[in-house]
Amino acid sequence: MQDAFYLAGMFSNDVRPVGAVPRLPLGAFESLPRAYRTQRMVVAAMASLVLMTGAGIMVWLSLSDDVVPRWAGFGAALAGTLIVGWGVLLADRGYKRMGFLLREHDLTFQRGWLIRTQVTVPLARIQHSEVHRTPLDRWLGLSTLRIYTAGSSGANLSIPGLQAETAHALRTAILQDGTTD
Repeated sequence: MQDAFYLAGMFSNDVRPVGAVPRLPLGAFESLPRAYRTQRMVVAAMASLVLMTGAGIMVWLSLSDDVVPRWAGFGAALAGTLIVGWGVLLADRGYKRMGFLLREHDLTFQRGWLIRTQVTVPLARIQHSEVHRTPLDRWLGLSTLRIYTAGSSGANLSIPGLQAETAHALRTAILQDGTTD
């Protein structure tokens, strides 16, 4: 039966060489506002505060009552310091690699410094979208745009760190473009 559709010209699924697929323009991605970098640094600092508090307690216990071996206390402090540095580095470098690109038929978001990810969602598949704001987002004037597509149970694409106005404008443009196809 499938061959009948091919013969009648009703369906085709021609092979396309990978080299013929259009590439995304490298410099065309819109970067996220610097307030998002600030947000990432604040979150990293809060996590660091918790971690370093635990390391400080370990050092204090190792110096005062011999409850914890001295090497364990200083090892915890060293590990905490390295993890804090790594977290700040990831927050900063990861921010620099984030960006989005809205084209005629799709929306692409890229992120990641160590592990790079690029997600493209066709506008015609978008079912709905929402603008999400945490208290820290509201304080910094930021939003996260969440995109839901047909046939999925959760958000297929989340673009964090957008200015609130940009998130709403992008959401409106996506919904208008998705309904015209």
